[in-house]
Amino acid sequence: MVTGFFDVFRHAMFKRFVLKKMNKNVVHKVLSVKTAQKVGILFQADELGHRDSIQTYVEKLKKEGKDVQMLGFLNERNPQVNYLFPYITKKDVNWFGKPKGGTIGYFIKYPFDILINFAPKELIPFEYISALSRARCRIGFNEKNLLEPYDCILLAEKNDDIDGLIDDIDKYLS
Repeated sequence: MVTGFFDVFRHAMFKRFVLKKMNKNVVHKVLSVKTAQKVGILFQADELGHRDSIQTYVEKLKKEGKDVQMLGFLNERNPQVNYLFPYITKKDVNWFGKPKGGTIGYFIKYPFDILINFAPKELIPFEYISALSRARCRIGFNEKNLLEPYDCILLAEKNDDIDGLIDDIDKYLS
C-alpha cells in the first residue's frame, strides 16, 4: 500500500522500469488449466497451511502430466524449516521492489502456458515476474495491482483462502 511521498516515487519508478522491459512479443490468451502443459505457480509461503495447499495442488497437476514450477515468497526465512520449493525473501528484492537472483530470471524466461499468482495482496516481486513473464496466460487474484500484468483476474470472497482460490481456478479455468 502506497502511503508517503517516498512510496509513491518508488512505485512510479518501478512501474516505469517494468513497462519499459515488458515483452511485447508474447501473445497472451486466456487458457484452461486442463489444456496447459507448463504451469508456473507464485505463492506467499509464510503460512504452513498455504504451503501445504499449494503443494497438494502442484502434485495434482503433476499427476495430470503437467510440468509445474513453483516459487514461494517468504518475508523472512526460518532456518529451522526445510522448504521443499524454491523461494525468495525480502533480502532478494532491491529498494524499489525488483527481485534478483537466478530463480527470478528462470521464471521470467520460461514459456509457461499459464502462470498463476496466488498472492492475496499486491506483492511487488510477483507483480514484476508476472509483468515480464513469457507465459501465454497470466492469472492473478488481486484486482488492485500496480502493473495490471494479468490476462485474467479472479475475484474471490476471501483472497487469503488458498483452497478457495484453487477451487476457483478449477471451476472457472478448467
